Amino acid sequence: MSIQKNNIKVISIIPARGGSKGVPRKNIRDVAGKPLMAWTIEASLASPSVTKTIVSTDDQEIATIAKQFGAEVIMRPDEFATDTAPTEQAITHVLETLEARGETFDYELLLQPTCPTRNAHHIEEAIKIIVEGGYDSLVGVEQITKYRYELKEDGQLGKCWSERKRRQERDPVYLENGTIYLTKAHIAKAGDLFGETTGALVMDHDSSINIDDELDLEVATATINRLHAAKKVLA
Repeated sequence: MSIQKNNIKVISIIPARGGSKGVPRKNIRDVAGKPLMAWTIEASLASPSVTKTIVSTDDQEIATIAKQFGAEVIMRPDEFATDTAPTEQAITHVLETLEARGETFDYELLLQPTCPTRNAHHIEEAIKIIVEGGYDSLVGVEQITKYRYELKEDGQLGKCWSERKRRQERDPVYLENGTIYLTKAHIAKAGDLFGETTGALVMDHDSSINIDDELDLEVATATINRLHAAKKVLA
């Protein structure tokens, strides 16, 4: 499904800072034979409904690699590239930069470069859901059925459930997996990724990988190799 025939314009923004404390230089670390962020760039470029793919970065090496894999690059000001700077600032910067060039969009698609197993099919399905549902935003989620608790100030666990059931009988809950954030562009430009109504793209565990530490890199590589061996599509 491509929505281009409806003249809906979608900009994909991939935020890739040079600094990373948990996994140094993680956006360009090798994952299954490619720089980590290359998997996201290729997924975006393979999505017929995505009008433009932008990498927002403060790092020249990342910019060079992004261009090698086919993305356009907008260099991010230093004040938007600190450890404490919210991603929303980078999104607003990209949208305002392109608007100054006369380019506007209907939807903004935030694709974190740390999610190498999210593919073009997920992106296309997300766009279909948000357009048909009329939502302000859409978030990628993973279904979980484990029991949840909250840790109280006195150190005790508080139950977030009222009745203990077998796994097959539990009502599922959904965990934001960080893979896809799709928002109406005017809402995203104002620094809000969600708006008032939010749809969901429910994704499986393999597709929900998000790199936070060195072990995640190993898991991602192993998962990609396994999916390739099973001839499953990753872009």
